[in-house]
Amino acid sequence: MTTGERFKIMLESMSLSKYAFANKIGVSSTVINGIVNNQNNPGHKVLTGIQKNFPEINTGWLLTGEGDMKAAPEKITERDYLLEHLIKLEDQFNRLLNQLDTKDRQIEKLMDLLGKLEGANVDQLYPTKVIQLYPVAQQQHG
Repeated sequence: MTTGERFKIMLESMSLSKYAFANKIGVSSTVINGIVNNQNNPGHKVLTGIQKNFPEINTGWLLTGEGDMKAAPEKITERDYLLEHLIKLEDQFNRLLNQLDTKDRQIEKLMDLLGKLEGANVDQLYPTKVIQLYPVAQQQHG
């Protein structure tokens, strides 16, 4: 059996057209047509696209015909699951910690600015704006 014939069997088993399959793995339908028609062999991009989007397909079988079309399902142990979950939580914790550090720095800068503004004479910092705005404020409240 040729690689192209195995590709046809795979596509039929998944009820996918060559076009839909090509779109799913990120290649043109011309590439898949070339493989199915035995004009080309599947390249790296095709094989990695299959592994990423169709992990149940045994790419070794597609290339050589050895083994089964369906890959043996991975057995995930409770320890592996917990370890993977712990790693995700640690990443999330580190992102949140970085966000808190950024917010702390922003607060420190704002507190410094507030301290400078409280110690400064507002008329010296913004004399023209205060003079221009003061009469308007009096008219509105007076």
